Amino acid sequence: MTKRDIFSELVEGFHTLKSEREGKLTLRQVKLAAHPAPVLAPQDVLAVREKLNFFRTVLHGICGPIHARWRTRSKAGPS
Repeated sequence: MTKRDIFSELVEGFHTLKSEREGKLTLRQVKLAAHPAPVLAPQDVLAVREKLNFFRTVLHGICGPIHARWRTRSKAGPS
């Protein structure tokens, strides 16, 4: 299995989009129906977090230093 070059795929897509906007190319258009965003209750969020074992301690381990800096700045007031 070969690795994909995502950057070149994105660049190719932008070149294709540019050609379509200039009228040099016709791209296939698909119309999709818009669906409303699902309504989540707090219990639903907790159930997903429990199922994935993803709690505040995990979030604190991932972004604790950033969160601490935000908290410090907010307590200190405007700078």
